[in-house]
Amino acid sequence: MASGSSSPSGNLARLLDLRAGVAKASDAFRVSHFELHPELTIDFYAGHLLATHYPKTEKNPRNAARYWCEQAASALKDRFGMEARSAVWKSRPDNLSHSGDEPARPDVLFGEPPAGRFQVTENGVPLWVSLEAGFSTGLFLDMRDGRKVVGAQVRRRLKEGRGVRALNLFSYTGAFSVVAALRGAPEVVEVDIGPRWLDWARANAELSGVQGSIRQVRADAVAYLADLAGRGERFDIIVVDPPSYATSREGRFTVRDGYLSMAHDLKTVLAPGGLLLAASNLAGWSWASFRQSLAMFRLVERLPPPPDFPGADYLKAGLFEPAR
Repeated sequence: MASGSSSPSGNLARLLDLRAGVAKASDAFRVSHFELHPELTIDFYAGHLLATHYPKTEKNPRNAARYWCEQAASALKDRFGMEARSAVWKSRPDNLSHSGDEPARPDVLFGEPPAGRFQVTENGVPLWVSLEAGFSTGLFLDMRDGRKVVGAQVRRRLKEGRGVRALNLFSYTGAFSVVAALRGAPEVVEVDIGPRWLDWARANAELSGVQGSIRQVRADAVAYLADLAGRGERFDIIVVDPPSYATSREGRFTVRDGYLSMAHDLKTVLAPGGLLLAASNLAGWSWASFRQSLAMFRLVERLPPPPDFPGADYLKAGLFEPAR
């Protein structure tokens, strides 16, 4: 065991108490955000645990990962009646983006992990995830509240008789798109450059039967946004949650430069009275600097880290409207 805790069951009980609301609404959530071990996160995905190692000094992370996953499995069953049938672990290098996140079989700690994709449910929305999808799973758990906010805004606008045309840039596996469509958005355009992610997003849409409301575009999101601005296209809700870094045949994307280059076009494409949900998970980029990159917009609501990601200061997310 590689932690200074003398009472793992007590620590886990306290952690799960903080996550009770999340676990009631979703069967995919973070069990430990470095609270149990300074180099490990542990996530629960519908009966399966994923421990991710962020290397610093740990000499034998596999042993620590197995120990804490075993403890987490026992605590989850006692507290929520959730059974963890398997656990796997991965060691995560720095500066990953989902564009380069290639499939990889994880190291099994115990049990039999699912092969390929399997379903989780987040706030009533079924979505596909995979423990073999490189260093992500197809669903970024820390943006759960962002998806909930988008769904609530779609419903509110529909109730008020306002437009609900939605644009999801850097759409990845399309979770934002599915939520918007399920909550009633009649048209959602999702844009990503990766065919693998668009295929996954299509499967997610089919799970909820909303594929007819979602139009996919395979393109560089920054270039496509500029094209939309040039054509005078307008959207009532725009979601921008880009990778921190990405490399493709079109060039190299960095999120800091990306936001600066997109800001004017985002304001042009956002319809009057529209809302922008913007986010970044780039560690070391301060909220003040992130906010400055969106100086053309007024902050409506800053989204704090969800309760299962306490102290996640890397995460910056907010709801914005055009500045007057």
